[in-house]
Amino acid sequence: MNAIGRYYLVVCEHPMIESIMDSIFSFASQTGYLGIFLISFVASIIIFLPPIYYPLLITVSLDKNLDPHIIALVSTFGIVLAKLIIFRASYLGHKFLERDGIKKSRIIRWLQVCW
Repeated sequence: MNAIGRYYLVVCEHPMIESIMDSIFSFASQTGYLGIFLISFVASIIIFLPPIYYPLLITVSLDKNLDPHIIALVSTFGIVLAKLIIFRASYLGHKFLERDGIKKSRIIRWLQVCW
């Protein structure tokens, strides 16, 4: 583990968080810009997950082998792509529910039972 990863792990001392962050840092350092794109995309596509990748981007930008400007662009592309997919899926889902009233009432009843 590099010094950047150790610095972040001092902040989060829980053993499970340490192992997760260690694997994320090693993945990002091994794959470079593609890894940063994938981490940003996956973290953004999960709707209920707060942006936990911000500390990762900050610490990875301190790496001498990667350009911080390109890191910001690659991460932005991953985030925007994920949010566009979420928007498109919700828009098409809304149109699908408006099209058929019977299916909509079934889904609403199912949601009321589950929640």
